[in-house]
Amino acid sequence: MDKKNYLLQMIEEEEKQFRRVRNHIMDNFNRNFTIDELAKETGISRKLISKWLSEGKLTLGKPNTNSKDDFLTELIKTRDEMIKELEKKK
Repeated sequence: MDKKNYLLQMIEEEEKQFRRVRNHIMDNFNRNFTIDELAKETGISRKLISKWLSEGKLTLGKPNTNSKDDFLTELIKTRDEMIKELEKKK
């Protein structure tokens, strides 16, 4: 497997993990989570959850259900930016 395909797989895996955390928060929107609780309940590392929080990609509050299309657009944009950044490092 070449480097580009490997990096794309890593990005896809991180997006899959992000969706798991995001869906868990959405399914339990009436709860206030800590990072430790999310990590334990989803199996995703504290470090990765913290990264998404600091990037503003994830919030621990109730999700804004009115902007699902905006969220998907932002997710795609974030993925594209990650790919461009990885390509620059070649």
